[in-house]
Amino acid sequence: MSSYTVEFQKNFSEEAVYEWFINNKKQHKIEDDPIGFIRNLVVISQDYVKFSQCKNIDGTQNNYLKNIKYLQGKYSQHFVLLLAGRSLDKDLFIKLCHQIENLLFVYTITRSTRKDINMIRNFSQWSVELRKIKTSEEMEQFISTHIHKELKSLSRDFDLAFSELTEPNIARFRMRYILGKLCQFVDESAYNSSRPLDEYFDKSITIEHILPQSKNVEFDKDDEYDTYVKKTRKFSSFRKNYKLFHF
Repeated sequence: MSSYTVEFQKNFSEEAVYEWFINNKKQHKIEDDPIGFIRNLVVISQDYVKFSQCKNIDGTQNNYLKNIKYLQGKYSQHFVLLLAGRSLDKDLFIKLCHQIENLLFVYTITRSTRKDINMIRNFSQWSVELRKIKTSEEMEQFISTHIHKELKSLSRDFDLAFSELTEPNIARFRMRYILGKLCQFVDESAYNSSRPLDEYFDKSITIEHILPQSKNVEFDKDDEYDTYVKKTRKFSSFRKNYKLFHF
């Protein structure tokens, strides 16, 4: 799906993959040059391994791919886009990864990942354009046409879902991801300090309530105390400054 044009309406099952090989054997020279076709798949598979290890094509670390693993290690649909962009200039590829992380975060918060088939279909269709991109201008156009458009369509759902996040309805690792991204943004904006997200996943940093679970402090919304306890968190560490944020 990342390297060839694949048309499917509802699903692209394992059986459909075999049918694709048969139906496209002439168009892609699968029958005339099967060894060449396999060699190409091997190269693509090697790139897949690098991406799964959160690395760029040249073997250097890609922080955005690592962030996606922190967000949800089981994601695989985005590899269609990564592989479609594997021939991009490194800077353009990193920009693509940044946008993919943003998109997957919004999908996660709005629970759009339940619509896996639609996601795979979209990514497969976007790949056709992505494979042709050579310049920064073309990449900006791609991001605007597809990724930003998708983010805009989910903006209301995201605002509502994010405003209702509480401890019981979000996984602990995902809460750490959100708090880490907020801390990272403040560190970069206020202190011009660029720290990888890894640092906020350090075991020395713990997540604590801003409001204590027991009512032993004054609070101006006493009737809503329990609600605020569930929605407020901070990072705390003996070795680092406090970072305070509300969900």
